[in-house]
Amino acid sequence: MPFGSLRPWGSKSPFGSLTGVSPPPANPPTCLREAIFYLLSHNNELTADRIHPNGLPQNPVYPAITTLWIGGWDGRNYAGRSHSSNRLRIACWAQSPEDLTALSLAVKSALTDYSGWVGLVHIADCWLVNEIDLQITPSGGKSTWLCQTILDFQIISQE
Repeated sequence: MPFGSLRPWGSKSPFGSLTGVSPPPANPPTCLREAIFYLLSHNNELTADRIHPNGLPQNPVYPAITTLWIGGWDGRNYAGRSHSSNRLRIACWAQSPEDLTALSLAVKSALTDYSGWVGLVHIADCWLVNEIDLQITPSGGKSTWLCQTILDFQIISQE
């Protein structure tokens, strides 16, 4: 039995805690993409309705988050597939450095060192691999800067 299975649903605590435990979702996530979306949307009230897969929509509302799965592999043993290791790139977008800092800290606190069950998905470990800050200069007659922080996470999971 993996160590993470001793933790209550949605806990970061090594042996569990009665505080900070989220109730299970009504429609539990069945894959890693759904589990990560659930963690971001329920632990980050800044952008609960502004999480977009792959890229920003046209005329987005800021601050916003985009997610991009950039690679992964399956771990195997004699019994077959034992786990998967996936790389997730999350881009935080905002129009001010203050909003960007708050958003990237919220994303990091939701995912860094997370371990536990999210619906039917067991996340064994999640850690931040890389962080890159970018600023996009105004163009097309616009006067506002666009700030972006790219966060790369490595996620070990079992589905």
